[in-house]
Amino acid sequence: MRLVLLGPPGSGKGTSARKLAEKFDVENVVASNLLRQECKNGSPDGEKIRSFMDSGNLVPDEITNRILLAHLEEIDGYILDGYPRTRNQAEKLEEKLQENGIIIDRVIYLDVPLDAALVRNLSRMTCPKCGFSPSSEMEVCPHCNTKLGKRTDDAVQTIKHRFKTYLELTKPLIDFYSEKGILLTVDASVTIDEVNRSIVSGLED
Repeated sequence: MRLVLLGPPGSGKGTSARKLAEKFDVENVVASNLLRQECKNGSPDGEKIRSFMDSGNLVPDEITNRILLAHLEEIDGYILDGYPRTRNQAEKLEEKLQENGIIIDRVIYLDVPLDAALVRNLSRMTCPKCGFSPSSEMEVCPHCNTKLGKRTDDAVQTIKHRFKTYLELTKPLIDFYSEKGILLTVDASVTIDEVNRSIVSGLED
């Protein structure tokens, strides 16, 4: 199983990705976590990545493609959260998969109004160690027992800039994948359990 999750920041991609990865027993590949790991590793790309992410800008396609595609070659099934985010990334991913004779099974678009997504972004807490962002009120990560905190890129102006970037660069991928007949649109303004049921039901159709 290979799935891609699309949606604006705050649409619930992270929570849905974790649940789907557990259900289908595949890796939950979170693009932002892999990019942040590069920062921690002190790689040549690390400082460049940090400056882009902290300002709410997308990391350049060349860097993102290199890191994500290298990781995907090492695993079989996966849920992709946060990649691809541009037409270039989508095309490079498709090209790499075709080289190996494999395909993306479905692309799930989590549709939620941006005003609701903004509220979610402002209220969310995230684990600085594993990237977990709970859907309920928690102070400590249930996965690694690390104190939760606010992300540096969850300030109002940064979030709005991320929305602008999403609308300009990522939302066009909805048409890109719809034309390929693999897009599943899900109402993500409801509870996470309802979203999950809709996804699973859509995948079974």
